[in-house]
Amino acid sequence: MARLPEPGGDDGQWGLLLNEYLSVSHNPSGTLKADSISSAAPDASSSTKGVVQLASSSEAIAGTDTTKAVTAAGVNAAITAVANPIIFVDALSEIPPGTPVDTLVIVRAA
Repeated sequence: MARLPEPGGDDGQWGLLLNEYLSVSHNPSGTLKADSISSAAPDASSSTKGVVQLASSSEAIAGTDTTKAVTAAGVNAAITAVANPIIFVDALSEIPPGTPVDTLVIVRAA
């Protein structure tokens, strides 16, 4: 079984042991052997570090996919895609005529 050389030991054997150890996953040229390192990583979750797939801007706007991560650009796209924006007024009488009922109206404090 290949092993790394031990500090303070293996006098005169370091090169041989290290080359034997590296030959397990490397070709003589130094490149990795096929299938020597697994690329499989777990999917990320709220409790597990792992691989994530990013949502596109349209997926972020739809907001229905619970398996993809959202970037800052996706959040921005979702916010700017809101059909009825937020408006700020100093009094309710300043709400523009025809403002949709689902528009968020924020009345500034006097």
